[in-house]
Amino acid sequence: MKLIFKCVILLMVVSTGVAAQSADCITEETQGYNMLLIGNSFFRPYAEKLDIMATDAGFENHNSTIVIRGGENGWAINFWNDSTSLEHIEIKAALDQGNIDFFGMTTGGESADLTEGHRAWIDYALQNNPNITIFIAIPQIDFPADWEQRAQDFGFNTIQELYDYFVNDLVHNTMVDSLRTEFPSTNFFTIPTGQISKTLDQMNEDSVLLDVITRFGPRETSLFTDTKGHQGDIIREAGGLLWLNSIYNVDLSTFSYNTGFNTDLHAVAQNIANSHDSDYKLCFDNVVVNCPADLMDADLGGGGANPVPSGTYLSGNSIVSTGNVFAGSTVVYDAGTIIHLDTGFSSDEMADFSAIIGGCLPEISAPVVKADSTYTVIVDTDITYTEGLGLDAMNTAIAMPQLLDVYYPDNNSTNRPVFMFIHGGGFTGGTKTKPEIVDMANYYASRGWVFISIDYRTTEELGTIQGLTPEELLTLYTGMAPQEWIQNALQGAQNSGQVQQATAMYLAQRDAKAALRWIVANSNTYNINTDFITVGGASAGAISTITLGISNQEDFRDEIPITDDPTLSTTNLNETYDVKSMVDFWGSNVKLEVFEAVYGLNRYDSSDPELFIAHGTLDPAVLFSEATELDSIYNSLGIYHEFNPLVGAGHGAWNATVNGKSLFELSFDFLVARQNLTVE
Repeated sequence: MKLIFKCVILLMVVSTGVAAQSADCITEETQGYNMLLIGNSFFRPYAEKLDIMATDAGFENHNSTIVIRGGENGWAINFWNDSTSLEHIEIKAALDQGNIDFFGMTTGGESADLTEGHRAWIDYALQNNPNITIFIAIPQIDFPADWEQRAQDFGFNTIQELYDYFVNDLVHNTMVDSLRTEFPSTNFFTIPTGQISKTLDQMNEDSVLLDVITRFGPRETSLFTDTKGHQGDIIREAGGLLWLNSIYNVDLSTFSYNTGFNTDLHAVAQNIANSHDSDYKLCFDNVVVNCPADLMDADLGGGGANPVPSGTYLSGNSIVSTGNVFAGSTVVYDAGTIIHLDTGFSSDEMADFSAIIGGCLPEISAPVVKADSTYTVIVDTDITYTEGLGLDAMNTAIAMPQLLDVYYPDNNSTNRPVFMFIHGGGFTGGTKTKPEIVDMANYYASRGWVFISIDYRTTEELGTIQGLTPEELLTLYTGMAPQEWIQNALQGAQNSGQVQQATAMYLAQRDAKAALRWIVANSNTYNINTDFITVGGASAGAISTITLGISNQEDFRDEIPITDDPTLSTTNLNETYDVKSMVDFWGSNVKLEVFEAVYGLNRYDSSDPELFIAHGTLDPAVLFSEATELDSIYNSLGIYHEFNPLVGAGHGAWNATVNGKSLFELSFDFLVARQNLTVE
């Protein structure tokens, strides 16, 4: 089945959801937004709940025009094509007023161009609403009783896999990315309202809802009111909360609205919002910076042929513009220098353009570091950054504190880069205080970095497994690693020790991600600039490092529900991070290979962090071929990386040199150059 056919069929059989705005976009307090929401009967409940909840939350000026038609008639393309219908006229009339802040539409379409209807409405909306924000609704898949069969029909193992494919490949990659390219000055975002239905359905199946809820039945006491999957009240309430949090940044943990249910729907909605891909939230970690009008009108060496872009996008230390230099052109502006420009400008025009666009970009202040050891290093030791489930000597599951050490310079800087390091040990042991790591920590901290060395769970925290059957292992590790992860290990392992090691591999990643979220949550304490995050590791720690930088935020986090692992609540789930650089000492891609084997997901893409590799050519533990494989992956993606073969060295070659430079010096030079740090 060709992909486009698969896309069309899937979009024909799903219902409708809604999208959201993140707090980063709210630059001033608002009393409420004026919204235009168009969709079908699956869309209506969330729009109506938003009206009630926004008022309850104090947004007095919130207003929405809701236009609904049933089934496929509620798709954007059909609203547009039915130009004589009352609904088409009503939508245009609302847009003609020129005061719409948010315009929400659903997915759905039968043509090869899934954005056809959305594009037509956006073109019309921008005529009188140039600052409008667009959201695309991501729905639940309908006919819940057939979910598992539907997943199998499309080649997936579970309905969650099918839904994730729908969200990531169809809505995000096929629809939103193309709309962002076509309308570069307009903000687009999505929200997975359909995940509410899937989550509550799974909770009901697991008997963890605190209410007596049937799968099908009356609206007041059921998940779904009919076989089509129209939402019962419990789904409607949770979906409304998801909208409220996303659009108005209401902290659901303190929002006193009574849903009428004992189940904590506020937490359900908040967890789904936190787990949503940050690239497709309203701000997607970028800030739109508009150039002043006098710069907008400037010409570049061609009598007005090349107007300056209407906006630029700031992400970390780089600015990406997809404005109107030429149709489809792209500018990447990095720390004051244009490093990529698809326009065909001459060198003189390029210089003019750089000067002009530089005048409308915010000052980017890179951290200052020292070329030599300069500062006294302060160390805060054994800080608990999270808890994680482990097994005691009696194989009883207990919450185990996970610790880190923070090394930081004794200076008054408020703008420090951070380097988090993960020790090795084959996931069977190891320590954050390994002498070489302590030396590295002092090397970097004395030059201006905050250096953080972490411990994490290994097989030492996974009990005694000798003589246990596969079924007993699955039960023993419930809440620690996903059942599908352990089952994959059971299929390939030669003994129970290898199963335990594979389980520890998952736990290590879960902890490493929690540590990075802790760093973001505590960045003000140590004056960390979270736009300059480096993660590094040695051996098993490097394996976790690479997985940390490449995997999505939700990977190794959301596979186990908080009901199975209550310690998840200690892991700063509301925080997100952006890894800028990775340092790999004799590591490999193996954990990402296992992840792909288990979930069928290859997480590598061209936006991945830049990578420093150092690996012994005679390494007997992690073969040198693992490093060459990473080198090949990065070459294929066109991502900058530095590959340092340590000729003649084995595993753990901490004292190796390349051209007379130590690994600390080599990695220092890499980070300074690639992160554009200021060196004194």
